[in-house]
Amino acid sequence: SNSRDKHHTHVTMFDRGHPRGAFRVGATYDLPFGTGRQFASHVNKLVDAIIGGWGTSQLFFWRSGDLMKFGAAQVNGDPTQNVPDGYYFNPSVFSVLPAYTLRTNPHYYQGIRGPNWWELDSSFFKTFNITERVKFEVRMELYNMPNVFMPSDPVTSVTSGNLGRSVNVAGGNYGREAQFMGRIMF
Repeated sequence: SNSRDKHHTHVTMFDRGHPRGAFRVGATYDLPFGTGRQFASHVNKLVDAIIGGWGTSQLFFWRSGDLMKFGAAQVNGDPTQNVPDGYYFNPSVFSVLPAYTLRTNPHYYQGIRGPNWWELDSSFFKTFNITERVKFEVRMELYNMPNVFMPSDPVTSVTSGNLGRSVNVAGGNYGREAQFMGRIMF
């Protein structure tokens, strides 16, 4: 048997590094007040213009952290043990690989993943009945409504003084953004 045949009998799995879990949920809710709704359905037009026609929509995203991939390094210990506060792994076990030395450390370590990421987007809207067929809607949409900071993946370069820490904002995580809109429906 030659060495080529040995590779056909072994299965090798390599983690691609994508988040292992993701969850998305959305909901729209019309508040039950005003004409045609459960409460205060027979109020006059002025009161209905104030309390009726309100609704909200929420969209929630969550995903687990990315798998951290490492370059060539000299590793003396387990980076998942004795992790200091504020770090995602123990940076003291890593050092620069000496010149002309082959890499022996793995590309990734089980259990070392970046931070989880989540976001809540919300919208609030009010519909005014102009005529029986014509409606006017005013809408306020808030992206990252709670204005939460999401850290980026930690630094994995052994030459960085920030090895093991997250020092940036995660891509796509901005401060709260608001937009306002009005539309006529007929």
